[in-house]
Amino acid sequence: MSNLNSLLESSNQWKSVQSDAARLANKWDKTGLLEGLGNEIEKNNMSLILENQAKQLVVESSQTGGGTGSTGTFTAGQGEQWAGIALPLVRKVFGQIAAKDFVSVQPMSLPSGLVFFLDFQYGGATGNTANDGKFTPGGNVFGAGSLYGQTDTTDAPKNGLYGAGKWTYSSNVTSSVVAAANITSASATWQEVGYDSDLSASIAADTIAKVQFTVANLDTFADKEAARGMVITAMGGALTPDATNNALVAAYNSCDGTTFTIFQEVNLDVDANTVGDATVIYTSQPTDQFRGDFEDGNTSVQAQNAVIDIPEINIKMKSEAIVAKTKKLKAVWTPEFAQD
Repeated sequence: MSNLNSLLESSNQWKSVQSDAARLANKWDKTGLLEGLGNEIEKNNMSLILENQAKQLVVESSQTGGGTGSTGTFTAGQGEQWAGIALPLVRKVFGQIAAKDFVSVQPMSLPSGLVFFLDFQYGGATGNTANDGKFTPGGNVFGAGSLYGQTDTTDAPKNGLYGAGKWTYSSNVTSSVVAAANITSASATWQEVGYDSDLSASIAADTIAKVQFTVANLDTFADKEAARGMVITAMGGALTPDATNNALVAAYNSCDGTTFTIFQEVNLDVDANTVGDATVIYTSQPTDQFRGDFEDGNTSVQAQNAVIDIPEINIKMKSEAIVAKTKKLKAVWTPEFAQD
């Protein structure tokens, strides 16, 4: 029983996983199965994985039989025969997994557990109403209301602090009307939107407008680096802006220093209709003389939102259940292989 308790010593869920792993490393290091691992963390993780496998071997051995014996002879059971292969196999397979080189990997000491993390959420409704409405408080991680933005959607991620069509949350936002005479427009090609399959239907229908105009048509403080945050909210003529793919198409906006190129989903075929005056929403670039970031009533840098709301952040402790899936693989070998 003492040997059994030694094999199952990591099953106590009240102990620190890290201290357990460090102690197990001393035990498994004597077997030689930790040789070649790069650092202490990898050795601790491998020790816990080996411990889990040994625990499973003990359980299976108790269910299938630990072997039979008589005077002068002993026949090893299936569990003992498999143990000589399973543990080295675990060391070989898990030791070569590349995931641990890219993300933090920690083995589970039990088949199920909880992963705790902090979710940073908006504390109040704020922001500019031009793009996807204001930021809304609350919500779930990677969903609406989270600072990470909403990613659990079939569309492009949206409502995060940054990103296409959403480059501001407390900066000055202003608008300008660009006359139709100063606009060059055409239907966007599939190449110009990066061959994005989500936009293929719009490209085929010619409902993505490529609108170009010079920097001089906007306010002096227009932020040239934030072209991906610019959107067109009104357009004269028969074409009406459609916000369906705002975040998707805004990702391909650009500025070469003298000309803005803005992509906008519209309701009709661009080639068959004329683009009129366009109302463009964009952010203002602060300068050394006119900062404007949090200056209420600063008339030097025009702000569409007259009162700049500084966003609030709420921090919420959340958890996700992690449950390991069990899969079995049957190995069959000959007596000659077992002797080898």
